[in-house]
Amino acid sequence: MLSKAESLSKILECGCNIGRNLDFIDAMLPAAKKSIIEISKPAYDFVKNRHSLHEGFNGPISNLSLTDKYDLVFSRGVRIHIHPDNLLECVRVIVAY
Repeated sequence: MLSKAESLSKILECGCNIGRNLDFIDAMLPAAKKSIIEISKPAYDFVKNRHSLHEGFNGPISNLSLTDKYDLVFSRGVRIHIHPDNLLECVRVIVAY
């Protein structure tokens, strides 16, 4: 699916962990600018050292503060870790980017 998504120039992953999805995205869309949000400082640092990132945010999704807008914003597996009382607010933040 991503190999046919030529118009994606900026991608944001919310909850990237150690960047496995970014490895795949780099292979499929090498020219796209990749950005991340990750709450775990060790995982965030690992990804920052391994990937050339457009933007990065180390903290909870609800506090997300980035300067850009994105063609694709996604999360995979992170929402199960968000308390149900905070889930709607986190989704609103993700959609805003």
